[in-house]
Amino acid sequence: MSQISEKRHFSHRLRDTNSAFLPARPASTGPVRVGFILQPHFSMMAFTAAVDALVTANLVQATPLFGFTTFGLNATTVRSDLAIDISANATLDELVLEGEDALDVLIVCGGFRCNLNEHPPLSQKLKTAAKRQKVLGGLWNGAVALAHAGVLDHLNCAMHPDNHAFARERFPLVQMSPQTMVVEARILTSAGPNSALEMMLALIERLHGTDTVRAIREIL
Repeated sequence: MSQISEKRHFSHRLRDTNSAFLPARPASTGPVRVGFILQPHFSMMAFTAAVDALVTANLVQATPLFGFTTFGLNATTVRSDLAIDISANATLDELVLEGEDALDVLIVCGGFRCNLNEHPPLSQKLKTAAKRQKVLGGLWNGAVALAHAGVLDHLNCAMHPDNHAFARERFPLVQMSPQTMVVEARILTSAGPNSALEMMLALIERLHGTDTVRAIREIL
């Protein structure tokens, strides 16, 4: 069962207001924009669990709360861990982090057979997103990409247990948690499909309250 780390806090300022969890946007803004970066062999179950939470959130409110876009690293066709090809909406170089179409949340989707080596263009995108105070997330071992970008230094993170040894050796400044989900100030990480769902519900609760999450749970 997914657990929420004792580190589940969003800083004192973020506890005071949900809107502070995201970068400043115009008052007339629309749905929160979430981007999923699909690495080759990403976990289909973890990805669909995360997306299911967002889609269901849109069903329980009169107006859509979230919009989401998928990105491939170098191509718009990405093979999942189930050997099923998924058509992404765009490639990494088309990912927008400023202006009216900027993403608010950026989540890296990993999987059992994902390459754990650094992908420099992805690291640069994540560094830029962190500087612009975007919310960042990692599914399965997606936290490895966050660690390569240096955005997890001195923070706790959740990752699939098979990758703990690699992460401890490669990223000594990152604190590996035994929990299946960890929510830090603007970083959310999870270790598998069940915790991916809980991770997204934690995000939704922070932005839209417990009533929305309760309604989502009733449907799911």
